[in-house]
Amino acid sequence: MLRIDTPVQLQDPRITDRRAFLTGRVVETTAKNFAGDFIVTGLEIAPDDDLVVYYEARHKFMQQAARAVSVTEVEDALRIELMPVGDPVAAEGREVYRVPCSGAGILAVLDGEADCPLLDVSACGFAVNATAEHAIGKTLQASIDWDDKTYTGTACIQSVRSISRGRTRYGLRFLDDAGDNNLQECLMKISMAVERQHLKNQSGR
Repeated sequence: MLRIDTPVQLQDPRITDRRAFLTGRVVETTAKNFAGDFIVTGLEIAPDDDLVVYYEARHKFMQQAARAVSVTEVEDALRIELMPVGDPVAAEGREVYRVPCSGAGILAVLDGEADCPLLDVSACGFAVNATAEHAIGKTLQASIDWDDKTYTGTACIQSVRSISRGRTRYGLRFLDDAGDNNLQECLMKISMAVERQHLKNQSGR
């Protein structure tokens, strides 16, 4: 069973659009079900809908079939109670849904290098633009200042791609056994804030 505060993504498999996801985190668990609070988007979920839940467990990205039991509004989120169906399976071959945030002006500190633009965030990790050289598999410290608080954590380099002369895009995965790690909490907040702003821009408000 998923733990409280586990970041999760919810997909309606009937919709093939990559943006047809809800992003949230687990807030309640019982012997059979769990509930998550998800950022409100245009994706409509109703009781008895068959869905797919994505999450990370023990350094692996997993997917789990689930059925919506109930859907209620709580403040600015949807609380969806879900009943798992069958066993979870590895979803490493699937592209993780990413929230782009390169235009938000958010900077990270990566292995001591300050002012690294944050490019995107996901349930499993994040990407930054940096100048230092790092090899795939390297474990390093990262931190981000957000909402008057500094969040820190440990991450592992998963991908390396040159994007311009002297600058490299690094994709990183969270290490959930990194002790006092709150960086994942920060990026979940960033993800929700960016998605809310995106929805406001779409609605013209």
